[in-house]
Formats: sequence, C-alpha cells, structure tokens
Amino acid sequence: MPRWIGIGAGALAVLSLGAGRWLARPTPAGTFFCALNALSAEERAEHGALTRSLRAAIRSRRGLKDGYAFELKFAALSWEELTRWVALERRCCPFFGFRVGLGPAEALTLELTGAPGVKRFIESEIGSGPC
Repeated sequence: MPRWIGIGAGALAVLSLGAGRWLARPTPAGTFFCALNALSAEERAEHGALTRSLRAAIRSRRGLKDGYAFELKFAALSWEELTRWVALERRCCPFFGFRVGLGPAEALTLELTGAPGVKRFIESEIGSGPC
C-alpha cells in the first residue's frame, strides 16, 4: 500500500509506492521530508554514529543565505568519515546541497544548503554548534 514517509521540517514530499519506487509531490516552503527507509538497518546505525561524530567535530559554524557552513576538527572526524556521512545523508535527505572541503591546518569544511527553511531543519538535525 502506498504511504507518505518522512519527517516534516523542502520542496517535496515523497510517497513510497513500494518496490523501491517513489513519487514526489511539491509541499509548502519550509517543509522537508526524509526518505526514512532509504538506508538499511546497518546503514542507519552507521549514519547515526557518523552524525554523532560530526556533531562532536564542529569547531565553528557560519550562517549562509541558504544553509550553514561548518568547520570541523580533523582530529575528531576524518575526510573518509565525512564523505561517507554525506553519501548516506544524501540518500535519506536528497533536498540538501553538500559542499565538502579540506582547508589549511587540516580543517574540514561542510556546507549544507537547500530551499528556504532549511536552516531550521539543519539546526534540528545537526545542531547549531558553536558560533
């Protein structure tokens, strides 16, 4: 039976049609839906652990017009861990735009962007981190 899945906080809602098929529909601005069954149980556990590491690695954040830029402590989160988190996050939250960089002194940077209202969603999922 088709069912809407996701959590509110975009530009589209997703209807699961089963068998890996999806139907997307526009939603009011400021509403975002994640594909909650896009990851296997093992991937969800890995994503959760990587999200906790990401939160702990936040050194600073800067507001962008359409999201946030985070500077991350390289000692707390490796390049490989960050890019793996992005790969998993992209599958469950396809409305995000991602930009990952490696700055001077091994500072990792992550920019999360999206449609109007995405900043609130980022704050609820990642946290605002230190200013």
